[in-house]
Amino acid sequence: CQNRDGGFSYMPPWEGRNRRAWEAGGSYGSMTAAGIWCLRLCGGPVEDARIQKGLEWLRRFYSYWDNPFLEETFHYYYLWTVTRAFLYSDLPGVLEPAPPLEGWYWDFAGYLVEMQQEDGSWISRDKEHEPPELATCFALLTLEKATLPEPTGG
Repeated sequence: CQNRDGGFSYMPPWEGRNRRAWEAGGSYGSMTAAGIWCLRLCGGPVEDARIQKGLEWLRRFYSYWDNPFLEETFHYYYLWTVTRAFLYSDLPGVLEPAPPLEGWYWDFAGYLVEMQQEDGSWISRDKEHEPPELATCFALLTLEKATLPEPTGG
């Protein structure tokens, strides 16, 4: 459900307690990103006003250290959904062989490398919604973008 502020929320504003949150903006990072990439998967062009408003919301509240307006809740899911939203909206995060290696992806990757546990897993601060197995899957899916294309030519 896209809100007036350009972001998305999980439930429509008329659904109970979510109405108050919606009136205050009501959007949060993971659902805004999921809304964008779902619109893209359904064939919406990047230029679509709904997609552009969602991308502007993500730019305005850019974060890799928490899920905007949900903080630690669904944090690793947020990283994965933002990665998909940006990739499907042609914001590659500077993947071309570089230097410099900069951009949103490198923020995410640097953060994930820092947060990785000695056993290779990731531990979410939101253990209720993201047990280590799930947080690890979302972290790996986010890092999957690091795979560079095979070199061409001789």
